[in-house]
Amino acid sequence: MNTKRFWSVWTPFAFILTAIAIACTCVLYYYSDMMYLLYGRGARRILSAEEGLDAEYYEIPFSSSEEAAAHGMELTRRISESGQVLLKNDGILPLSAGEDVTPFGYHYLAPNYGPVGGSANMGEDIEVVSAEAALSACFSVNETVTEAMRSSSAMGMTSDGYYSYPDEAMPRVDIVEYPPEVYDGTEESCRGTVGIVFLGRAGSEGSNGEIYPKPLYDGTPHAAALSVYEKEAIARAKAYCRAVVVVLNCCNPIDLSELMCEGGEYEANAILLIGGTGSTGFLALADILTGAVSPSGRLADIYVTDSAKSPSYVNFGGDAQYTNVTEDPASQIYSTYLEYEEGIYSGYRYYETACIEDEDFVYGELTPEGAILVAGEVTYPFGYGLSYTEFEQRIVRFDAEGDVVTVEVEVKNTGGVAGAEAVQIYCSAPYTAFDAENGIEKSAVVLAGFAKTDVLAPGEDACVRISFAKEDMASYFESHPNADGSTGCYMLEEGEYEVSLRKNSHDVIETRTYSVGETIYYEGQNVRESDRAAQLFARAGAEGSSEVTPVNNKFGYMTEYMRENTVCLSRSDWKGTQPTAAEDKPAPESVLAMLENNRTFDPATDAALGDAEGSLVYAEEAPRSCAEEGLTFSDLRGEPFASPAWDALLDKLDYSASDLADMLHLGYMHTGAVESVALPATEERDGPLGLTATTNDSQSGQIGARCYYCSPLLLAMSFDVSLAYEYG
Repeated sequence: MNTKRFWSVWTPFAFILTAIAIACTCVLYYYSDMMYLLYGRGARRILSAEEGLDAEYYEIPFSSSEEAAAHGMELTRRISESGQVLLKNDGILPLSAGEDVTPFGYHYLAPNYGPVGGSANMGEDIEVVSAEAALSACFSVNETVTEAMRSSSAMGMTSDGYYSYPDEAMPRVDIVEYPPEVYDGTEESCRGTVGIVFLGRAGSEGSNGEIYPKPLYDGTPHAAALSVYEKEAIARAKAYCRAVVVVLNCCNPIDLSELMCEGGEYEANAILLIGGTGSTGFLALADILTGAVSPSGRLADIYVTDSAKSPSYVNFGGDAQYTNVTEDPASQIYSTYLEYEEGIYSGYRYYETACIEDEDFVYGELTPEGAILVAGEVTYPFGYGLSYTEFEQRIVRFDAEGDVVTVEVEVKNTGGVAGAEAVQIYCSAPYTAFDAENGIEKSAVVLAGFAKTDVLAPGEDACVRISFAKEDMASYFESHPNADGSTGCYMLEEGEYEVSLRKNSHDVIETRTYSVGETIYYEGQNVRESDRAAQLFARAGAEGSSEVTPVNNKFGYMTEYMRENTVCLSRSDWKGTQPTAAEDKPAPESVLAMLENNRTFDPATDAALGDAEGSLVYAEEAPRSCAEEGLTFSDLRGEPFASPAWDALLDKLDYSASDLADMLHLGYMHTGAVESVALPATEERDGPLGLTATTNDSQSGQIGARCYYCSPLLLAMSFDVSLAYEYG
């Protein structure tokens, strides 16, 4: 073969191979995190370091990753002990150590340790204490039923059918449970035992649309209701065992009324909400079941009889469409829409306000044991929770002089068991004719402050002090004309304010009142002190840092849209403004204009956000670049956010370099290196539940021992500020 023919044959192949190599390199770089997880990465070696370099970036309180993980696991256990909520108990709890128990339910062998998705994923190498291990250490567990479940396939359910879980390729599901036939033939092994039924929901980012809108295959109205298989597991436990405890291994509220009806087909003797347990939350569950710890958690959500009746459910789901919009995903244009007609009235703020505004509304009442006494819209109020002991609370001092309200509450353990108690202070602002005329919305009651006692021995008491600023009770007046020409500000209206000590958002223990003599409008530089403090903290180190940005309407076009195209829930006409189901409709001209701007946006010429004279971001001179100053990124450790030194560092950026664009656009779980400011590449494997990214063996050595923290819901349900600070 001559040279000419050789090159004519191999040149096309060389081009193709080069193109493939470049494409593969780009793809592998884009998915570099995944490649590192699968195959590991090369070790980083530091060849030299400057003399006297300060490498102590943070104070590290632990000598090893193992010590840090052990501390995290101990903290997770304490948060779980303080946050798990006893909802119902007819006296079956606590159980005796060593008692015979029978587990039921898929989530006993496959627990929800926490939410899933994104930075919440739990690596396989993270140590956790399972429900099985925790219960086996304290009780005599029925192995017959355990093995029956272990050798069976659970079924995941969607609106389209059942799927063998996790064996079949299937869409994401929110309810997974064993078929009831799994328990056939185990009756004798259950006799005389206490059945512990584990129910769960996964709950994760992006799952909202799947939890609510569609009825499921077995007729369950939505995934916040109990499925047929879950009810059958409870029914089998009731038929086979002497008593039934239901453990809710989930973070989303679910409808529990069928478990609370005295004498009902699915009534449970006790119900315990444990959330996402993290590494050691099941040890806390065992402590509570045996009485080693008295439960003291309080609900951070309101639980209702039928989630489908809540105002936030009615128009939720994202299925309604603008009929005159053509979708263009490349331009981020979609035809679906969602309008939050409920406004501020979500959760307990809706139900407590409805109880006042709607004469036909039935809230519901509970027995002291947490069963239904009078059926109504609410099963368990926000802030609700039972204990193994009894407490008395009373206000011993109330001071509303000045700008701060202070309430001192004496808490006494009047029962026979040691335990901690949550103290909850609520405030009710006056709702006036002026509010109704001007569209100012106020919830009938708002949590103003809370605290948690230490563990009190029987007969022991403690004094708890809770303070809140009067300005915290201000409401937003969106149509107020401000002196500077802007619109909207916070307003603390004159009148009588009621402060109440409550067991939860609904049950009042004692009340006090204070008066605001003159309406205060927080406009211009007269912002609320909390807003001032936040702004000054962020701008520390900047010139003129005593000036603040006024708080006013920033998204007026959205306010106009809601005012012109929807009916928002209002106390001025409570029944007449209830949210309605969203329907397909044409988009108004204002929306069409915004979508068209998305489609035609040109960063060079756009009048609002382009590099065009008069735009919001236009500058006559290009930003300084590639400055010669010797600053590097590490030089600014501890520098205030608004310090001029940051501007000097930005002057060093090389806007023509590709590494800056890579850092901005390829930032999943890492920050790319920027050579011009000596910013090294870093990986951010931390999330709300700790250093939880999935790793293989080659990566474990880099991260070390880790704790999988319990879900943040448990921290909220602890009502314990000191634990929150310790968690960080």
